[in-house]
Amino acid sequence: MKLFINIFFLLALLSNSSLTLAAPSQATVALVKRYSRIYSNNIAKYEKDFFKKKQRGCIEYIRILKNKQSQLQQSGDLEGWATINNELDRFRETPVVPHVVSSPEILHNIQATYRKHLQSLVKDKNTKIVAFTGQYLKRLESLKTKMTREGNFDDAFLVRDEINRVKHLDKYLHAQHALLSESKTPDTVEKAAPDAQEIPTENIEYADGTIVYYPPGTAPHTAGISYKPVSLSRTKISPWPSSVLPRIATTSEKSSNSRRNGDTIYGTASANIKVRANIRTSKSGTIKHDIYLIVQYYGKSVTGGTTPELIETRRAKIPYLDHHFVNIYFSGVDITSSIRTHRSFSGHRQISDGDGQKFYGYIVSVVDKDNKLLYQAVSRPALNDVARIPDIEAGECYDN
Repeated sequence: MKLFINIFFLLALLSNSSLTLAAPSQATVALVKRYSRIYSNNIAKYEKDFFKKKQRGCIEYIRILKNKQSQLQQSGDLEGWATINNELDRFRETPVVPHVVSSPEILHNIQATYRKHLQSLVKDKNTKIVAFTGQYLKRLESLKTKMTREGNFDDAFLVRDEINRVKHLDKYLHAQHALLSESKTPDTVEKAAPDAQEIPTENIEYADGTIVYYPPGTAPHTAGISYKPVSLSRTKISPWPSSVLPRIATTSEKSSNSRRNGDTIYGTASANIKVRANIRTSKSGTIKHDIYLIVQYYGKSVTGGTTPELIETRRAKIPYLDHHFVNIYFSGVDITSSIRTHRSFSGHRQISDGDGQKFYGYIVSVVDKDNKLLYQAVSRPALNDVARIPDIEAGECYDN
């Protein structure tokens, strides 16, 4: 009996001496938040500086093209003038030089200079991101070690979580990968073949406000706007399994007003619907070139229509896609409607007439440059009945 009691008290003693983790201290929480804020602000500054320099580079590229075009005009070189004019039109619509053409030489030299300048800007930004992230991680590791030695395990675990978060940030991983790739591969800008495919290093912005964010992992700035993920289900014509995996999220700004005239109410409503999307290949190692992500906006008549009707289409050309998510911001789609209602003899409100549509749902499709369907899904089951392969000509993705 005494032996049993002694064992009982020994187990109780061991139990009381075991580690019990509590919430991290408020001081450590505040410290990690402050460190994280400083880190994020510095990374944002590097990206902002890069964007400003890139914009100045775009302006300089156009200026050089115009000067060369003027020289060619004065010398009477019609073909050379047309070559530069075509490049000006292309660059104004799609302000990126994905590769350097091999000919004609006049354009090759200008593009090579621009690409070399842009690559130096990208390298400078990536170097700063990797260096500052390394310093930040070193400080966090030191802090984690100190807290562990002092027995503040809950605080140490909080710091460890921040270390893991930073180590897996897309911006940091991409910067690391870019610098490592550059150290192994010599600069091949001058030797690049006309059809060479490279990962874009700058955002692609289009006249309708659509932006494809590069490098992969770069997220759009939403200025505090909250986007809600949209649940999608595959259509019957969607390939299975699919080689690409898109996702979309949406937000809307709505407004309405009305006025009464006796038993009749005249009302108007409007909504601006914005969509964010991201997309990657379904398998690591798979690469896609020149694909199109197409979002179709459908509505139903405010007077009670049952068949969904196409309101608007937004398209984004994605020149390069691998297993890392590429983010896309689609410009807002405006939907307006007006209705007139009156009170019936029974006292119920009934729509007398109206004009316009109310938003219903999305069809999301991905096609390649040959218009081959790679993926298609709908946000509402009834949209399966109207889902078709979008008709799109390669290279003409902003023809709405």
